[in-house]
Amino acid sequence: MTPPREGELERVQPSRQMTLLWVDHLAPIAEQVAEMLLEGRPTPLTESRRSAGRDQQRLSERRRKPSPARLPAACRTCGTPLPNADRTHCDQCLPAARVEQRAGFVASGPAALARLRAEGVDPAHGGAAGRRRSETMRRRHRQAAEREPTESGDLDRFASEILPAIQGIPLRRLAEATGLSVGYCTLIRRGERVT
Repeated sequence: MTPPREGELERVQPSRQMTLLWVDHLAPIAEQVAEMLLEGRPTPLTESRRSAGRDQQRLSERRRKPSPARLPAACRTCGTPLPNADRTHCDQCLPAARVEQRAGFVASGPAALARLRAEGVDPAHGGAAGRRRSETMRRRHRQAAEREPTESGDLDRFASEILPAIQGIPLRRLAEATGLSVGYCTLIRRGERVT
């Protein structure tokens, strides 16, 4: 930008307008001088190097917070180095760790249910559990009404042929094959339920 000419100065009132005119003309020059003296620091007048000040701050923050050194993966029980960081136990300690984990689950489940029931919340009754139970009972009643009454020969055949055959099958497999719950399959395998 060029400095104001003589005719322009006479037309401008010597107040705020004059100051603005000189700021527009002198600010870039002042910042060029400041940039030469301060070597890459931000320039507040024209804000042409506005992010330069942030870069220094970002770099200093990175220097202050070094990334923590990662320890190599090791077995939690014996400390043996593990080839895979996703694992927590070596092959020798894994079976014992699983037994311990299952024991913890077995102990924590009833304790959690007791705590919830003490708080007045019973996940086995009402809400979603009640709706599922209601739907199952309706379906069973509907199926029972559609079936013809079983003859006593069918019950004898079930007890003599089918019941001994399913005794060796794991309950989980029976449940998957029939679509029934594991608990209901237990009742069938005991002979307490036929269908």
